[in-house]
Order: sequence, then structure tokens, then C-alpha cells
Amino acid sequence: MSLQLSGRVFDIYDDLTLNTVKDAPDFIKEAQVEDRAALDKYPDDAFALIILTNDNKEHRKYPVMTKEASLLSAYYFENAIDNLPEGEAVAVGQKILNSLVKFAAEEYLEHFPVLRTIASHTPVSSDTVRVQESKVNRTVGESLRKLAAEMDAKSIDALPDTAFALVTTDKEGKKVRKYPVHDASHTQAAIARFAQNYDKLPPKWRTVTAKKIAEAAKKHSLAVSKDNPLNKYASWDEYSFLLEQRMKERASLYPEARIEYQELLEKKAQLDPVDFAEELYEVDKKHDLTPYYGKVIEDAYATTFDKTAATETLSPIDAEIIELLTAHPEKMEKVNGLLNEATLFSFRSNPVNTLKQLMPEEKESILGALKEE
Repeated sequence: MSLQLSGRVFDIYDDLTLNTVKDAPDFIKEAQVEDRAALDKYPDDAFALIILTNDNKEHRKYPVMTKEASLLSAYYFENAIDNLPEGEAVAVGQKILNSLVKFAAEEYLEHFPVLRTIASHTPVSSDTVRVQESKVNRTVGESLRKLAAEMDAKSIDALPDTAFALVTTDKEGKKVRKYPVHDASHTQAAIARFAQNYDKLPPKWRTVTAKKIAEAAKKHSLAVSKDNPLNKYASWDEYSFLLEQRMKERASLYPEARIEYQELLEKKAQLDPVDFAEELYEVDKKHDLTPYYGKVIEDAYATTFDKTAATETLSPIDAEIIELLTAHPEKMEKVNGLLNEATLFSFRSNPVNTLKQLMPEEKESILGALKEE
């Protein structure tokens, strides 16, 4: 096998614009790079790959004479894998792996999935690879990516149920395990996948799944954006301060069910939020409102637990009040006595719209009360 040299970026010395490293981890961006001229002092075995061009000139790639050089070569190897012929690519990877082991840098392998795959299937080697310049007809990249995916799937299958955010059974009684959250990378993927697919999950599954993903995100110090639907379901131990407003939306959509929704609201104080959501779901289903979930109304569980609120169009003080209530719904009680009875009722039911109608001094009083410890 052989490969094409012209126009290819193999290592950092080919990357004149440093475009390949613009999204690299900090340990790559901060690595010390030797001047190109300084490379001449090193022997051939300080490089993982030597390319002999058609005019009999040698081009040495992937320097591995130091820890930082090895890490840089590992990063570029991952990105240039499809430029390499299959057999030689694995050998180049073995040489880079050997240098990472030599310099006790195995901890960084989590950033290099191709090298991890090679490491699990072949022993490390200290041999420098020599190839002749020509066109690559087949590359190792796709083969290794497929193998890595298969290995990841096998390792996930071996995990206990506690490693998943969703464990349940389908209609045939078969166990279903989704959203692995055993490490940071899989939890990050779970956060993104939940945002994309939560509406395809049965409503009853969304709350448990969201809660466990949110807990895993906190454990792994991962941020969850404010607009991620995860926030609508993860706080299942507290009522949403928007609950009454959204119950009114239901009653407006289906007036015949108004009394049932009102009676359910009156039972709120005696019900756990999860039990409330279950009963609300049954009322919605009874009146054929579930097809409107995510379109006209929030589903029963998001309605009950959702702590999010759109604040982009609000004034700064209105947005601050809503954000405080979102984070601390129990502070709604501090508003008692600051507004007349009718306005207070309106504020409890629809705080966003009510705030728009209040005087500036009334808003200042509310904000001050909410900030009190």
C-alpha cells in the first residue's frame, strides 16, 4: 500500500493555517512545538511515518521524540486517518501508541478513539513505517470507526441497569435500556439526544429519564442549556409555578373539561407532583387532548414540573423576577401582601403577562421580596 503526499495534512508541520487544531482540547493547543528546522537533529526512528516521494526524497511525519510531540501526532493521526492506507495506518498508530506509553501519557487516550481501538486489538510497536508516495485506494478510517462503534456497543451492553437513564419494558415485555450516563462523554450525548428525541418517548418515561440525565450531568460537571427540554421534566419533586396558567390553557382548549381541571387543581395541596401529573395525564387522555402535546399545550408532565420560562422578550427586571421564581418557586409566597387580591391571583396564574401590566415600583417591591433570604 502507498499514499498521496501532495496537499495532505498529516501532522502539525503540514497544517500551515492550524485549522485542524482550532477545536482541539487545551492540552493540544498548549503543547510545545519544535521548530521545523530542529527536527533534522532527530533520527528516523523519532518519527512514526516516513514517506518516500517519487523523486526519492524522504518526508518524515508524526514526530514522537517527546511527550508533547507524541500527543500532537496522536491528535493529527486521528484527523488524517483517511489519508493513510489501511495496513500502514495501523502500524503508524502502533508507533504513536508506543510513544504515549513510553512517556506515561495513556491518560490522554480517551481523546483518541482510533488509537484506543488499535490498542485493544494490536500490540504497540516501536517500528517506523515507510511507504511510497501514491494514491490511497482504501483507508483504515471507516473500518476503525465501525470497529470502535461495535466495541462501544459491547461495552455498553455489559453495563448494569444503573448506568442508564431509562430502563423499562416495551409492549412485548422486553427490557429497554437507553441513554447511558456512566461517563461524561455518554452523558453529554444523552443530553443532546434527549433534546432531539424526548417527544418520541411516552410522556411517563420523560420525567425519570430527564431526572437521571440531569443528575449525571451534575455529577460530571456538564452544563445543560436553558432551552434544553431536559429542564421541563427533571424537577419532578416540585410543582411548576406556571402550573395554573397552563391548566387554564387546557380549559380554554376544551371548556367541557374545565370543572375537572379545576377540581384537580384544588387537590394539588394533597398530591405529590408526580401523582398530580399522573392524574392530569388521565384527564387529558380522557378528553383526547394528548395529540395536542408539544403543539398547542405542554404534556401533563412538563405542565406539572416545568421550571423554564421564556424571558428573552421581557424587560431586565421582569426577566430577573421570572428567573428567581423559576429557580425558587417556593418564594412565590413572598409576594403575598404586595399586590391586591385580584392582581395576586393573576400573578400566581400568569406571572409573565401580569408583570407586563404592573407599575415599576410594584416590580421593584416584588424583586426585593424575592431576593430576601
